[in-house]
Amino acid sequence: MLHSSDVPQANDLTDVVKTVEAVANGATTYQDIAAAIGKVERQGRYYRLAAEQIGLIMSVGTNHSVLTQAGKSFLSLDHHLRRPSLAHSVLGNSACSNVYYYILNHPNCTLDDLENHLILEGLAESISIRRRSTILNWLLELELIDNNNQTYTALWKPSHQGSIIEWLTESLAYDIYPQINSALHDAEAIWDGNYNEDIDGDITFQISREARESATKSHQNLVITMADAIRGLDAEPMMTVHIDLFALFNNKSNNYLFEMKSCTDKNMISQMRKGLTQLYEYRYRYKKDIPDPELWLVLDKKPDSALDWYLDFLVIDRSINICWLSKTNDFQTYNICQDRFNTLMQK
Repeated sequence: MLHSSDVPQANDLTDVVKTVEAVANGATTYQDIAAAIGKVERQGRYYRLAAEQIGLIMSVGTNHSVLTQAGKSFLSLDHHLRRPSLAHSVLGNSACSNVYYYILNHPNCTLDDLENHLILEGLAESISIRRRSTILNWLLELELIDNNNQTYTALWKPSHQGSIIEWLTESLAYDIYPQINSALHDAEAIWDGNYNEDIDGDITFQISREARESATKSHQNLVITMADAIRGLDAEPMMTVHIDLFALFNNKSNNYLFEMKSCTDKNMISQMRKGLTQLYEYRYRYKKDIPDPELWLVLDKKPDSALDWYLDFLVIDRSINICWLSKTNDFQTYNICQDRFNTLMQK
């Protein structure tokens, strides 16, 4: 059950971040915070409370705010890494998490659905109406959900649910939460819509919202399923802002670097080409932290036999291993990769 004290009432998440920055710069009272973020004093209290509710600041004594360790860590991140960290903090708030998982499990829910849900969770009707907008604003700003004609759908399932991927504070792996600002990189390649090429050779694509959502879910399912598989093999599944998944095994000399690709029949080869490039780049970029990794391209379906020539190129010429998720939700591979696959899966 939710309590009204759990529910934020500061509509602008950007100003919540400014509140944390203000406290870091010496604003200790709600009056100081209000002045620093350009709000009236009453709103200064709201924004101070909101930053407390997501664990980035705390009150010590009367009307005196300081940064928490999480707040210090958040501000130390490069700006392009702050969004996934902020998403993790927001989903750590019980009210935001409650609403997010309701939307995740009830796609295309309406405002009335959300209001009724919050009332059933113990909030007064007047509070549920006023504060649902704050939670929705935060989730939309973080691109955790999508608003399509006042119906709401979750865009990405956090992998920290069930502790699938370790939370690390080292520079190598920043966050267990999928990097929200790059989470749709595979979905951008799913052109399940209209393709046009005009007389001048200009090409345009029309991407469907349904295709993007499908690709997003498929990509995340690959990450979750592979993380689950290797977690049971005495390994530490991790990710960085760039890498979908890598594993440092405690009982093997090998390290493993995975790139996940959701595919259609139309874009299979282009997705594999992207995966090849990314695996090579990440191997070079992280060579000090992940020395000599075995490279795996993980697909959500088996490539058509017409692409066997390209698979030979990847496996034999480029030393890229390939596996895919079968319809029975287990990973399979080609005979040429079977020995390395067996070693990976300890078969």
